[in-house]
Amino acid sequence: MCPKTHSTFFWSESVYISNYELYKAVVVDYPMMIFPTPKQMFNPYPFYKRMRIYHPIVYDDKNSVWGIFRYKDIKYVLTDHANFSSDLQKWRYPNQEIHPMLITSDPPVHKELYSQVSLAFTPSIIAKFEPRIEKITQKILNKKFLRQS
Repeated sequence: MCPKTHSTFFWSESVYISNYELYKAVVVDYPMMIFPTPKQMFNPYPFYKRMRIYHPIVYDDKNSVWGIFRYKDIKYVLTDHANFSSDLQKWRYPNQEIHPMLITSDPPVHKELYSQVSLAFTPSIIAKFEPRIEKITQKILNKKFLRQS
């Protein structure tokens, strides 16, 4: 998702706009990493806690993505399609035709795609794949553990 403008910053100092608490941008002079390191992935909770406290909304220049770490901010961004969009054609490739995909579309296109895809992923259909999923998972885990020993 991308707002209409961005730069490298995190947000602090609350401001109220349209009954929603937003934050003023504060420039940071170091690159922000919004993903836990491989070592932190074993226990990512302290990383996410620090991000919620110190960098609740931050732009990651390296990966060209926003990190939004607090529930109320995530909820706001996911429902404000006028300012935050998943539609790549709107903000990244305005001169190219991009076929709609579930992950890169906004309502009402997203809802239409979701309703079509959800028919193929009912619990009963997924249950039919369970033995195959278990077999593949076991094969991957066995390879991983054999390499490490």
